[in-house]
Amino acid sequence: MTVEQQVRGPGVSTPVRVHAVLRLLMAMLITFTVVVQLVEVLTRAEPGKAGNFFSYFTIESNIIVAVVFAVAAVIQLRGQGSRAGSTACGVPQRSTSRSPASSTPCC
Repeated sequence: MTVEQQVRGPGVSTPVRVHAVLRLLMAMLITFTVVVQLVEVLTRAEPGKAGNFFSYFTIESNIIVAVVFAVAAVIQLRGQGSRAGSTACGVPQRSTSRSPASSTPCC
């Protein structure tokens, strides 16, 4: 266990938690705006025209972004996401000292 892990303790660090909460808030905002647009289309559109709502690329991409943000936020809040200073499995870390780069073991 590194000194940094001992100081922080178990769980997710504060910057990672803030980042995850911001992702979750953005996902909720996107979902809210898509629902508002859908309600507006359903109340103003002629019968049969509301089906075109989900054929617009902007609506589809907003739904995808909201899902990705929500899933990423949940993963980060559970502590399974990347932490500050960590790297992908097997990728050498850049060393600030003059010691050779070390390889991070796979999780």
